[in-house]
Amino acid sequence: MSEKQAVSLKRCREQHRIHKNITDWRKTQLYRMSKSVESVLETIDSARCVAVEITNKSSYPLTEPVTYHYSGRLSSPPSPSINPGESGICVFIKTPYTACGTVGVLTYKFSNTQISLLVSNPYDYSKYSIEYALYVPDRTIATDSNLYTKMYNELTESPNFTKTSLGKGNASLNIRKGNVVISATMSNEKKAIVKVDIRDA
Repeated sequence: MSEKQAVSLKRCREQHRIHKNITDWRKTQLYRMSKSVESVLETIDSARCVAVEITNKSSYPLTEPVTYHYSGRLSSPPSPSINPGESGICVFIKTPYTACGTVGVLTYKFSNTQISLLVSNPYDYSKYSIEYALYVPDRTIATDSNLYTKMYNELTESPNFTKTSLGKGNASLNIRKGNVVISATMSNEKKAIVKVDIRDA
């Protein structure tokens, strides 16, 4: 084999290796995307948790996620972006060995504003109920303790904000902002699931 043929063969093998790595990565990503939020939650060992699944059926990408935790922490972080036609999952859990639940806010940038989701799965159901809320402000704002306080204690029902306490039942949330409709449901369980659907109006 000539030196030229050897170089050509080496190049072909390298290209094949790169192609295989890309193919394997794509298969892994597709596998992760195909996993349901229910199957993800089955792997979580926590007395209080909230798994959030966001499905983007709109024409706009969701980007730059930020979380704030009043109580608890993340077990699985949010997807860096959720493009049209994709879904993303993240999981909030309580801090181990504490008598506290998991309470926090998840925000994604969206067009020229943001979508903020408040989730609260308390430790003591005799004092508190499971709650969740949607907020789409007129402009982007920081996802911090101030936003949490506004969503949990201060804001009232409006075209931009909606919140519900599940109690012994269940209720969906809906907001229409411009050409987009955001809908959400939440299960009333110790290992709760929130499903958010974003679609063009």
